[in-house]
Amino acid sequence: MTLFLLFLFHLNPELIQNLELKMLDQRFKWRGPRSPGSHVVIVAIDEQSIERFGRWPWPRSLLAALIDRLAQAGPRVIALDILFAEPDTNSELQRVREFRRRFEQLHLQERGRATQQFYRYLIQVEQEADNDARLAEAIGRAGNVVLGMAFYFREKEVAHLREAQRREAQKALVGTELSIVRGSSPQALDTLLTARGALTNIPLLAQAAYGQGFFNQDPDADGTIRRIPLVIRFHQDLYPSLDLQALRAYLGGVPIQLRAQEFGVESLTVGHLQIPLTETGHFLIDYAGPEQTFPTYSFADVLTQKIPLDTFRDKIVLVGPTALGIYDIRVTPFSPVFPGVEIHANVLENILSKRFIVRKNWHLLLDALSILLFGITIGSVIPRLSPLYGAGFTLLLLGGYTVGNYGLLVYAGTWYNYVYPALSILLTYIGVTVYIYFTTEKEKRFIRGAFSQYLAPTVIHQLLEDPSRLQLGGERRICTAFFSDLAGFSSISEQLSPEALVALLNDYLSEMSEILLHYEGTIDKYEGDAIVAFFGAPIAYEDHARRACFASLDMQQRLAERRQEWRKEGKPLLHMRIGLNTGPMVIGNMGSRMHMDYTMMGDAVNLAARLEGANKEYGTMIMLSQATYEAARDDIEVRELDTIRVRGKAEPTTVYELLARKGELSPEQFRLLEWYTAGLAAYRRRQWDEAIQAFREALNVVPTDGPSQTYLQRCQTYKISPPPPDWDGVYNLATK
Repeated sequence: MTLFLLFLFHLNPELIQNLELKMLDQRFKWRGPRSPGSHVVIVAIDEQSIERFGRWPWPRSLLAALIDRLAQAGPRVIALDILFAEPDTNSELQRVREFRRRFEQLHLQERGRATQQFYRYLIQVEQEADNDARLAEAIGRAGNVVLGMAFYFREKEVAHLREAQRREAQKALVGTELSIVRGSSPQALDTLLTARGALTNIPLLAQAAYGQGFFNQDPDADGTIRRIPLVIRFHQDLYPSLDLQALRAYLGGVPIQLRAQEFGVESLTVGHLQIPLTETGHFLIDYAGPEQTFPTYSFADVLTQKIPLDTFRDKIVLVGPTALGIYDIRVTPFSPVFPGVEIHANVLENILSKRFIVRKNWHLLLDALSILLFGITIGSVIPRLSPLYGAGFTLLLLGGYTVGNYGLLVYAGTWYNYVYPALSILLTYIGVTVYIYFTTEKEKRFIRGAFSQYLAPTVIHQLLEDPSRLQLGGERRICTAFFSDLAGFSSISEQLSPEALVALLNDYLSEMSEILLHYEGTIDKYEGDAIVAFFGAPIAYEDHARRACFASLDMQQRLAERRQEWRKEGKPLLHMRIGLNTGPMVIGNMGSRMHMDYTMMGDAVNLAARLEGANKEYGTMIMLSQATYEAARDDIEVRELDTIRVRGKAEPTTVYELLARKGELSPEQFRLLEWYTAGLAAYRRRQWDEAIQAFREALNVVPTDGPSQTYLQRCQTYKISPPPPDWDGVYNLATK
């Protein structure tokens, strides 16, 4: 399997490439948004601005006004993510120019003083209507404006360009080339993106600007922008991106230098900043978050002076469209609708904050070693572990690699392949596990078949994991014991034929057993109509008391539903009493070497059995001990029944009747409990008349309430024959 993955890694099919890219996106999403640095702000050509100034493109006089406004704030750089490839289309300017040319053809400017003044006025109007000139003047006044441009990469994109246009584009790029560090390999430059043509700003604007840089982006195969070229080759020269030009201006006009070796680009420096690139000259973007993570201000708000000028002081101000209708929308790991101008903001913030993601070709060697190492580790460890521990080890290894890979990316800025090493872990585990199954599972299937007739599935599972459990003995645990019995079953059995009795009993036991198993209770045994079970073993869980209580409530509810059906069918109606107790008990295999049973033993078990029988005394259906109540009190509704002393135990215990889940008492139960609680308090104060009155009121609410009837009889008896002065309120049960 490992060799197959190494071969697949060498081929690197597009499917797995895309999966790795999606996992890279997922790691960014796990990290979530982060606060960007304070170097960059955005002035957005947004929907609000479109609504105010009209459909894009706008007259360039608006952009000139914006640059003048921003220049007052003293930003270090104003970078326009906008291309001015054609002169501004201004019908007013065209008419004025045509009028001036006609005026000149008639030599009217030479006829008298008035016509000369009018001629000068025409020139002034022409200048005022020349939006390109106004924008160029604003750019020149600011002195720190960087313009965007674009390159063509396919021959068919430049086929329409005339030779003059190509020469003009090349001329416009003069002075923007990068310098190559001495000693760099010329062959390495072949790894860079190579352009076929250029689309630059009109000369008037290009000459006025501090510089211009390309804003081309290079999406991955799935259309997502994860990396961006910072350097492009064109006619044997290297040209910087808009981001690099903005960065150079921000740092005071420092030089940009590229270092390349035989394998490709090694690094790029802008002044004192060294920027790691891929061998192809791409910069891997560490996105701060989704759109509008950076401070973003509406073009309209800035131009109408709603934004304080200090907002832009000493900043890189990026101006670009964010409105959906302008179509400068990109797909990024955080969002499928991401303005292109914010991609530049992320790149600049990464560089200035030195938040880099490094992915070099030599990382492929470490990826291959990871595939090999994980394959060998899984292949050597898994055969020595049980299936459960083997799966746990595999998940732990996969989880550890996931966390480590995530940490290297987010905290160390190093991108290592995740998919191939993860596949090495999972596929090797699957392969080894399948092999083990077909070679060693025969013995386990034999054990399962031999013992499944008389042991619970959970016990069989433990035997398969640890055959030493076949020995006699057990372990001491805190569990909750469950005992149930049918009221008056002897008289019911006398009314039915043996066949009908067995059918009814099987129906009852099946229904009740399903509920017990649903709450992961372990059925110890059936003793006629009685069910003995426990919660908390062999699978250990902390909420065994809560589960036992919920199972008991569900069993009583289901039994009530079945009584409705049995009544229609003319069958006897079954009523069940349940006793619950939580405490230490011995759980394990008991019996002889020839025959054993997975069961429970101990005083806590005996008390649960006694509580089941004690229900008769109080006319209740579910009785639980103080220990069970304390363990599940946050999830159940109860009423205190009594403090009793069962046969065989000297210590008294407080017992409770289980009524409902927490918050599910009916209004009738609320009224009953008010009178019952008042009566119990009066009973313990020996105020027999007050107690009798309270219990009678309780019986007016629920005439069949067993505990109220029991206490009413006791109070009437004690009123005639009071208990001794040292009476402690403990009631001694005479029966089991």
